[in-house]
Amino acid sequence: MSTLEVVFNRVLDVVGIFSIFAYTTTFYIMVKHTPKSMKAFSRPLINLFFWNSIVNGLFIVARPFPMMPLACFKLTGLITNWVDSEIVGQGALMATLFSLVNVATALFISFSFRFMAVAQSNLLKSSRKMWLYLYAIVLHAVFSGGYIWAYHTWTLSVEHYPEDIPRRLRRFLFCLAPDGENGYICILYLFFFMVFIVNSLVVFVGLSFYELNKHKKIISERTAKMQKKLLWNLIILSAVPIFLGGIPYMIFSVSVFKHDWPYAQLIGTVCTLSMLNYGPTMCVACLFLFKNYRNALKRLFVKPRGIVITVTPVLSMGKHTTHFS
Repeated sequence: MSTLEVVFNRVLDVVGIFSIFAYTTTFYIMVKHTPKSMKAFSRPLINLFFWNSIVNGLFIVARPFPMMPLACFKLTGLITNWVDSEIVGQGALMATLFSLVNVATALFISFSFRFMAVAQSNLLKSSRKMWLYLYAIVLHAVFSGGYIWAYHTWTLSVEHYPEDIPRRLRRFLFCLAPDGENGYICILYLFFFMVFIVNSLVVFVGLSFYELNKHKKIISERTAKMQKKLLWNLIILSAVPIFLGGIPYMIFSVSVFKHDWPYAQLIGTVCTLSMLNYGPTMCVACLFLFKNYRNALKRLFVKPRGIVITVTPVLSMGKHTTHFS
């Protein structure tokens, strides 16, 4: 086992422990302590954290480690105590990128709902929840379906890999198509998908602020201020997966496509670790950005002080009085 692989697994051990704590706390606080006025806002966020938690949960047991200069990965983690299968390795990598696609989709849904809440709040309130859930489900299904098809074209058996791979390296190994059209269909799909999501978020943000300014004479100042604050908090939250997940994925995909580069393995490993950190980081950011969640977090971990009543005796001529303060 190389030093890089050891560091990779030890860092993921720490991330795994922290992620369990972060997601458990975040889900509990969001479910139990979200005020009624924020319920509609919190549901898309819970969806977002759900997909994040799948990635981190998966990497507790199954971890694809980059094996450049080959366009291959080595399956590591607890699961290797029970299985040595290319199919399991392919499934672990597919599930990782699948969750990334759905995190991006959840961001799209969150910003589209925020825009609807600003532009057509009455329509959103009067709509049946079933249609809103159906809208989210259809988006997840469409984007995920495209990804699954693209990933299927990317996989390649170790036996059919164009280069000869020594037997000593084949244990827990699984590979992707190193060249040809199958080598870039999935990469291009995910690249254009990420570009579409980022551009959509920019459009939704711009339209939301436009609608707020357009309706500032109609809605109360308090409502406008609350909507702007929620929108800015959502923008800050979305920056975490974009910078710690989306951009590292772009670099990661280049390192897989150009797998013969001298530092491709190191780059791929660092990007993988970065992509595994944005979920717990988002949990921390969410709990500290929103006042209700901050207060709930304080009550959860900081024992409230009891009320202290001091009794001050005061002696006077002829009688004894006691004052309470």
